Amino acid sequence: VLHLNLANIHSVRTAHRKLRDICVDMLEETYGEAGQSGGWLRLIAALLAGTVQVCDLLVSQRTSVLVHCSDGWDRTTQVVSLVELLLDPFFRTLHGFMVLVEKEWCAYGHKFRDRCAHGRSPSSPCDPDESPQFLMWLDAVHQLLLQFPTSFEFTDSFLRSLALHAYSGRFGTFLA
Repeated sequence: VLHLNLANIHSVRTAHRKLRDICVDMLEETYGEAGQSGGWLRLIAALLAGTVQVCDLLVSQRTSVLVHCSDGWDRTTQVVSLVELLLDPFFRTLHGFMVLVEKEWCAYGHKFRDRCAHGRSPSSPCDPDESPQFLMWLDAVHQLLLQFPTSFEFTDSFLRSLALHAYSGRFGTFLA
Protein backbone atom coordinates (compact mmCIF):
# COMPACT_ATOMS: atom_id res chain seq x y z
CA VAL A 1 0.00 0.00 0.00
CA LEU A 2 1.39 3.34 -1.06
CA HIS A 3 -0.11 6.39 0.63
CA LEU A 4 0.36 9.48 -1.55
CA ASN A 5 -0.56 11.91 1.25
CA LEU A 6 -2.47 14.28 -1.06
CA ALA A 7 -4.33 17.21 0.44
CA ASN A 8 -8.07 16.95 1.09
CA ILE A 9 -10.69 19.33 -0.33
CA HIS A 10 -10.44 21.65 2.66
CA SER A 11 -6.68 22.13 2.29
CA VAL A 12 -7.07 22.71 -1.45
CA ARG A 13 -9.82 25.28 -0.85
CA THR A 14 -7.68 27.10 1.75
CA ALA A 15 -4.59 27.15 -0.49
CA HIS A 16 -6.66 28.40 -3.44
CA ARG A 17 -8.17 31.19 -1.34
CA LYS A 18 -4.74 32.26 -0.12
CA LEU A 19 -3.43 32.29 -3.68
CA ARG A 20 -6.46 34.25 -4.88
CA ASP A 21 -6.07 36.79 -2.05
CA ILE A 22 -2.37 37.19 -2.75
CA CYS A 23 -3.02 37.68 -6.46
CA VAL A 24 -5.15 40.71 -5.68
CA ASP A 25 -2.07 42.37 -4.15
CA MET A 26 0.41 40.84 -6.57
CA LEU A 27 1.79 44.03 -8.06
CA GLU A 28 4.89 43.77 -5.88
CA GLU A 29 5.28 39.98 -5.90
CA THR A 30 6.04 37.30 -8.46
CA TYR A 31 3.69 34.39 -9.13
CA GLY A 32 6.19 31.97 -7.63
CA GLU A 33 6.25 33.81 -4.32
CA ALA A 34 2.47 34.11 -4.30
CA GLY A 35 1.94 30.46 -5.10
CA GLN A 36 4.41 29.27 -2.49
CA SER A 37 3.12 31.47 0.31
CA GLY A 38 -0.42 30.17 -0.17
CA GLY A 39 0.61 26.53 -0.54
CA TRP A 40 -1.03 26.09 -3.95
CA LEU A 41 2.15 25.16 -5.85
CA ARG A 42 3.12 22.73 -3.09
CA LEU A 43 -0.23 20.97 -3.60
CA ILE A 44 0.28 20.86 -7.38
CA ALA A 45 3.78 19.45 -6.89
CA ALA A 46 2.46 16.77 -4.51
CA LEU A 47 -0.26 15.80 -6.98
CA LEU A 48 2.26 15.50 -9.81
CA ALA A 49 4.72 13.57 -7.63
CA GLY A 50 1.99 11.11 -6.62
CA THR A 51 1.02 10.71 -10.25
CA VAL A 52 4.62 9.91 -11.20
CA GLN A 53 4.77 7.30 -8.42
CA VAL A 54 1.67 5.57 -9.80
CA CYS A 55 3.10 5.71 -13.33
CA ASP A 56 6.33 4.17 -12.06
CA LEU A 57 4.44 1.31 -10.41
CA LEU A 58 2.52 0.64 -13.61
CA VAL A 59 5.35 0.96 -16.11
CA SER A 60 8.68 0.27 -14.41
CA GLN A 61 7.50 -2.22 -11.82
CA ARG A 62 4.71 -3.69 -13.98
CA THR A 63 2.34 -3.96 -11.07
CA SER A 64 -1.40 -3.41 -10.76
CA VAL A 65 -2.51 -0.28 -8.94
CA LEU A 66 -5.71 0.61 -7.13
CA VAL A 67 -6.09 4.36 -6.63
CA HIS A 68 -8.66 5.47 -4.08
CA CYS A 69 -8.91 8.46 -1.78
CA SER A 70 -11.10 8.58 1.29
CA ASP A 71 -14.31 9.40 -0.59
CA GLY A 72 -13.22 8.59 -4.15
CA TRP A 73 -14.45 11.82 -5.75
CA ASP A 74 -11.50 14.15 -5.91
CA ARG A 75 -7.93 12.93 -5.48
CA THR A 76 -8.77 9.60 -7.10
CA THR A 77 -10.00 11.33 -10.24
CA GLN A 78 -7.10 13.78 -10.25
CA VAL A 79 -4.44 11.07 -10.02
CA VAL A 80 -6.08 8.56 -12.37
CA SER A 81 -6.73 11.12 -15.08
CA LEU A 82 -3.17 12.50 -14.82
CA VAL A 83 -1.76 8.97 -15.04
CA GLU A 84 -3.82 8.35 -18.17
CA LEU A 85 -2.64 11.66 -19.61
CA LEU A 86 1.01 10.78 -19.01
CA LEU A 87 0.86 7.18 -20.21
CA ASP A 88 -1.47 7.39 -23.20
CA PRO A 89 -0.71 9.95 -25.93
CA PHE A 90 -4.33 9.77 -27.13
CA PHE A 91 -5.38 11.77 -24.07
CA ARG A 92 -2.92 14.52 -25.03
CA THR A 93 -4.85 15.14 -28.26
CA LEU A 94 -7.73 17.62 -28.22
CA HIS A 95 -10.32 14.90 -28.78
CA GLY A 96 -8.62 12.57 -26.32
CA PHE A 97 -8.51 15.22 -23.62
CA MET A 98 -12.23 15.86 -24.02
CA VAL A 99 -12.85 12.10 -23.77
CA LEU A 100 -10.69 12.00 -20.62
CA VAL A 101 -12.63 14.83 -18.93
CA GLU A 102 -15.96 13.27 -19.88
CA LYS A 103 -14.90 9.77 -18.78
CA GLU A 104 -13.00 10.46 -15.56
CA TRP A 105 -14.68 13.65 -14.35
CA CYS A 106 -18.22 13.91 -15.72
CA ALA A 107 -19.25 10.26 -16.16
CA TYR A 108 -17.45 9.18 -13.00
CA GLY A 109 -19.62 11.65 -11.11
CA HIS A 110 -17.32 14.43 -9.94
CA LYS A 111 -19.30 16.82 -7.76
CA PHE A 112 -18.98 19.90 -9.99
CA ARG A 113 -22.08 21.47 -8.45
CA ASP A 114 -20.67 21.22 -4.93
CA ARG A 115 -16.98 21.80 -5.67
CA CYS A 116 -17.61 24.81 -7.96
CA ALA A 117 -20.43 26.19 -5.76
CA HIS A 118 -22.96 26.31 -8.60
CA GLY A 119 -26.20 27.91 -7.46
CA ARG A 120 -24.63 29.51 -4.39
CA SER A 121 -24.89 33.23 -3.96
CA PRO A 122 -21.47 34.94 -3.84
CA SER A 123 -22.51 36.61 -0.58
CA SER A 124 -23.45 33.34 1.15
CA PRO A 125 -20.95 31.61 3.42
CA CYS A 126 -18.62 29.04 1.92
CA ASP A 127 -20.02 25.54 1.61
CA PRO A 128 -17.71 22.96 3.23
CA ASP A 129 -17.88 20.92 0.00
CA GLU A 130 -16.63 23.82 -2.14
CA SER A 131 -13.09 23.20 -3.38
CA PRO A 132 -11.37 23.86 -6.71
CA GLN A 133 -10.39 20.24 -7.40
CA PHE A 134 -10.96 20.44 -11.16
CA LEU A 135 -9.09 23.75 -11.32
CA MET A 136 -6.22 22.15 -9.41
CA TRP A 137 -6.14 19.28 -11.91
CA LEU A 138 -6.18 21.73 -14.84
CA ASP A 139 -3.26 23.58 -13.23
CA ALA A 140 -1.35 20.29 -12.95
CA VAL A 141 -2.05 19.64 -16.65
CA HIS A 142 -0.89 23.20 -17.36
CA GLN A 143 2.41 22.50 -15.58
CA LEU A 144 2.90 19.41 -17.77
CA LEU A 145 2.01 21.44 -20.86
CA LEU A 146 4.65 24.04 -19.94
CA GLN A 147 7.31 21.32 -19.55
CA PHE A 148 6.36 19.28 -22.62
CA PRO A 149 4.57 21.62 -25.06
CA THR A 150 5.16 19.46 -28.13
CA SER A 151 3.56 16.46 -26.44
CA PHE A 152 0.13 18.10 -26.38
CA GLU A 153 -2.23 18.92 -29.22
CA PHE A 154 -3.94 21.69 -27.22
CA THR A 155 -2.72 24.87 -25.57
CA ASP A 156 -3.15 26.62 -22.25
CA SER A 157 -5.95 28.74 -23.74
CA PHE A 158 -8.02 25.55 -24.04
CA LEU A 159 -7.34 24.76 -20.37
CA ARG A 160 -8.34 28.30 -19.37
CA SER A 161 -11.55 27.94 -21.34
CA LEU A 162 -12.36 24.69 -19.52
CA ALA A 163 -11.64 26.34 -16.17
CA LEU A 164 -13.86 29.28 -17.04
CA HIS A 165 -16.79 27.13 -18.08
CA ALA A 166 -16.48 24.73 -15.17
CA TYR A 167 -17.42 27.75 -13.05
CA SER A 168 -19.58 29.74 -15.47
CA GLY A 169 -22.55 27.39 -15.34
CA ARG A 170 -23.06 27.95 -19.06
CA PHE A 171 -22.85 24.25 -19.96
CA GLY A 172 -24.79 21.61 -18.05
CA THR A 173 -22.02 19.01 -18.38
CA PHE A 174 -20.19 20.45 -15.40
CA LEU A 175 -23.28 20.42 -13.15
CA ALA A 176 -23.36 16.68 -12.44
